[in-house]
Amino acid sequence: MNIKRSIAAAVVVSLVATALPATAWAADDSNKAPASKAPAVDLRASTERALAKVTGEPVQVTAPPATTKPGLRKAAKGGGGGGGMGTAMAIIGIAASIGTTYFVIKEMHKTESQLTPTPTPQIVR
Repeated sequence: MNIKRSIAAAVVVSLVATALPATAWAADDSNKAPASKAPAVDLRASTERALAKVTGEPVQVTAPPATTKPGLRKAAKGGGGGGGMGTAMAIIGIAASIGTTYFVIKEMHKTESQLTPTPTPQIVR
């Protein structure tokens, strides 16, 4: 009886919670000034300032040149998909799951056939 009451209470609470308007949950932050957001940090400029303080001379920080490897470019053109081994593993997994399902169903039928039927009690009025 307690379980039924707690489930009924949970259903009522969830229905009421979904019926409440969205303004009841949180304030709208879209009206705040943009100054309340964190300022953007320029990492390159802050690195230049820190190096200038340490070395005492102005430093120009540049990004290293991008290096590409020809082997990686050729490998990136492939479609992927796991190759033959992935396909074989998928087929083996499917076959194993079908076999397991067949075995479990067969065992369930065997167990059901071994059960002795119990007489159902009759209601006396």
